Amino acid sequence: HFGPSARGCQSSPSPPRPACEADRPSRSRRREMSSFPEGRFYEAEFPELEDVVVVQVKRIVDMGAYVSLLEYNGKEGMVLLSELSKRRIRSVSKLLRVGRTEICMILRVDKDKGYVDLSKRRVDPEDATAKEESFAKAKA
Repeated sequence: HFGPSARGCQSSPSPPRPACEADRPSRSRRREMSSFPEGRFYEAEFPELEDVVVVQVKRIVDMGAYVSLLEYNGKEGMVLLSELSKRRIRSVSKLLRVGRTEICMILRVDKDKGYVDLSKRRVDPEDATAKEESFAKAKA
């Protein structure tokens, strides 16, 4: 039996939140304020199919990676494992790192549900360098 008492821990209710935390803005509001102060680069809320976009890796999971589309106000998308590389992938963590910026192509957009599927392996090297240059100019 491995309960809280077996490990020497005592279960007690969590302490009340300090007043300073209550004054902070909500998590979604903080994300709006800090991560993307410049807003969207384009008028459209969602990208078009086969657009090349700049993304930032947020989470890596078994079936791929969750990313945020930097040019579309941080809209969440997913790069499936099969779309990460043309070669066999032994370790996703060697190919992607959380926080790193990548260039991807839009495969599917479901505007009703807000899903965006992306591919890293379908991006041509020429398209990637052109996108990096245009993104750097737009940010400056």
